[in-house]
Amino acid sequence: MHDYNEIWRNVLETLQQNISEQGFNTWFTETQLINIQDNELQIKVPSKFIAEYLNHN
Repeated sequence: MHDYNEIWRNVLETLQQNISEQGFNTWFTETQLINIQDNELQIKVPSKFIAEYLNHN
């Protein structure tokens, strides 16, 4: 079993160091890693708008 919470915390820490505080708060504060498959992360996000933004950027 994978510890997705720990993995996602590490990803979020890296993102916080590399993007603006406003960008991080807008796009990542309410996200959750739910699966990793074939080197892709499946992330739960609070809205379709955020999902579309993250998929295209």
